[in-house]
Amino acid sequence: NEFSPPKSILKKATSNQLHKKQTWRQLIGFYSNSSLVNKSDIKSSRFFLASNGHKNPKAELLATITGFYAPIPSNQNQHPQCRFPARYQWLKKNINLHTYPHPKPNCHDYNNWINNTEVQSISLLFVNGYLSNPSSFHGHLLIRFNNSPAEFLNNTTNYGAIMPQNENPILYIGKGILGGYDATYSDQQFYRYNH
Repeated sequence: NEFSPPKSILKKATSNQLHKKQTWRQLIGFYSNSSLVNKSDIKSSRFFLASNGHKNPKAELLATITGFYAPIPSNQNQHPQCRFPARYQWLKKNINLHTYPHPKPNCHDYNNWINNTEVQSISLLFVNGYLSNPSSFHGHLLIRFNNSPAEFLNNTTNYGAIMPQNENPILYIGKGILGGYDATYSDQQFYRYNH
């Protein structure tokens, strides 16, 4: 089925100035409340659907709504509804998105992640640096979802440095100690981070 966003939805989003709402701005990484800073803290272009979305919340809002009506790709997890579930939920609530026909991809990865109902507790770990791993010298956060007696098999959400392959060892140490790496979230089992 071919879908396209109704003009009434785009008009409602614009007239309600959803792009100026604090929640929307935070969803796309505009954390500063200063009117002088109108740029997202998120650097990855994959995080934005509009080419200028990193500095234009309105363009990103309209591109996101349009993206929710895009055809479902062969890898359904790549559909904007699956890639940006928080945006989808927020827009559903704020402009009644669910009342207008739109594609319904099977967000298998997301559904598996949220349906992990056997979590018994959550641990917040602060991983600090040590000399053989200078990229962690400033430390990073790791959330462990405890659902298995074998703690190494528990799922984690990590926020840590993006490590380039074959980094020069001197640069690696310098950037690690001085905080020169970009960071991202990752979702893996705890044993991958334990060492």
